Amino acid sequence: MLKIPYNKDLILPAAPLGEMGIYPWDKTGYTPKATITMVYNEEFLRVRLQSPVTELTVLTHRDNGPVWEDNCLELFLAPYADHPDYINFECNPIGAMVIGKGAGRGERISLVSLLKPLMNVTATVYAGKGYEINYTVPLNALAEIYDRPLLQKGDVLRMNAYICGEATPIMHFGMLFPIDTPTPDFHRPEFFGEAVLD
Repeated sequence: MLKIPYNKDLILPAAPLGEMGIYPWDKTGYTPKATITMVYNEEFLRVRLQSPVTELTVLTHRDNGPVWEDNCLELFLAPYADHPDYINFECNPIGAMVIGKGAGRGERISLVSLLKPLMNVTATVYAGKGYEINYTVPLNALAEIYDRPLLQKGDVLRMNAYICGEATPIMHFGMLFPIDTPTPDFHRPEFFGEAVLD
């Protein structure tokens, strides 16, 4: 089980939480390894996703567009163990996002207009060094969305994190926790791993 550290000031730890380096569907040998770093306090869950990809594809310039066709970093998060719904946070290198909630791929409810304005999303491209996405998820917003108490120390989240690009020069699908399906499908919560608020 991964451990998400507590920090009152939401200062991210030096070491990432994990690496998106598992490529079960790869046939090309192109396997860029992104990282996810997380920290929390009483109010927020802070997330940083970092990609080493330097030649970027950006076709989507608006929220709720097909950001997964671009170079994309994603966090799928099921914050409450007793609720089947998870939230997918998908973001391209310019900060265009898809945020949805549901129990599977079908019938997802968009949360972009509700959550994104509260998340302080920043997308930064580093010339020749890749890019990163940073945001903070308000815990009170998650509590309202799920009608559950605020997350706190000891709670276990279910999650996976991904790097992908369906319309990039070389299509790729990397992940933090392995997915055992014959074809690419990130919307498989049965393969989520666990992370505890430490």
